[in-house]
Amino acid sequence: MRARRCDEALERFAAFLVRWPGHPHADNAMYWRGHCLLQGGELQRGIAELEGLVRRFPVGNKVPDALFTLRSAYERAGDGGAAERAARRLTTDYPDSDAARRLRDERQTR
Repeated sequence: MRARRCDEALERFAAFLVRWPGHPHADNAMYWRGHCLLQGGELQRGIAELEGLVRRFPVGNKVPDALFTLRSAYERAGDGGAAERAARRLTTDYPDSDAARRLRDERQTR
């Protein structure tokens, strides 16, 4: 991922998730898969991956970042209602997270 080789990263994260689905870093693997998919222009697949992360790991450490990223992805997909629900959940459930602070900062500069 850091080397900007998302195709390879997608495969490796998928293999990791198949081999260790309950690993403490499985939510991180799903987050970065979603991120790679979105970067590669696969909006719906990226959204689905991040939604899956939030459902599968509702208290995982990547949920706030996933909600922040989902809000942006939903906006790009033209789904303002879903974007607002993701933003609301982020600011309500994780108000002290870095992701919630980024969202507040972003909204102040608009």
